[in-house]
Amino acid sequence: MQATTSLDYLSLAASVTTILASLAVCVTALFVWRQMKLQADTFDNDARRLRRESFTFVFEALWDDGFREARDEMLEALNAGNTLPQDRSDKDNFRNVLNTYEMLGLAVKLDTIDENVWKEYWRTPLLRDWDRLVPFVKEERAATQSERLYIDAERVVTRWRNAA
Repeated sequence: MQATTSLDYLSLAASVTTILASLAVCVTALFVWRQMKLQADTFDNDARRLRRESFTFVFEALWDDGFREARDEMLEALNAGNTLPQDRSDKDNFRNVLNTYEMLGLAVKLDTIDENVWKEYWRTPLLRDWDRLVPFVKEERAATQSERLYIDAERVVTRWRNAA
């Protein structure tokens, strides 16, 4: 029978230490994987929540009684050939619609709503309305001496038109 030397114990201790270190690396890798999965799940839930809240926000803005009435009146004026209204009430209706579009455009710019929600829901009406409102927008910009008036709505219209 051979006597165990301190060298043998040292070798055994080194082997055990190596095994424990390997186990620690595996446990750490599993922990990191779990944390990344939790973060991904949280991101997915956050993205879903943003889309849901965006839909509610867009829906409420576009189905607001004031917006709907203003848009109906605006479309009636436009259909009658009145692209540059002189009547204060008609101007207010045009501005109400444009201000709603501008507010939604600003929300997109600030990344507070999901642009795709608005685009999927209202792309065609926005592009059609914008095209018909361009003369009024130009007149308003000239009157206020501000080319930035309704710029966020125009930015969205340009992007959506170019993406088609």
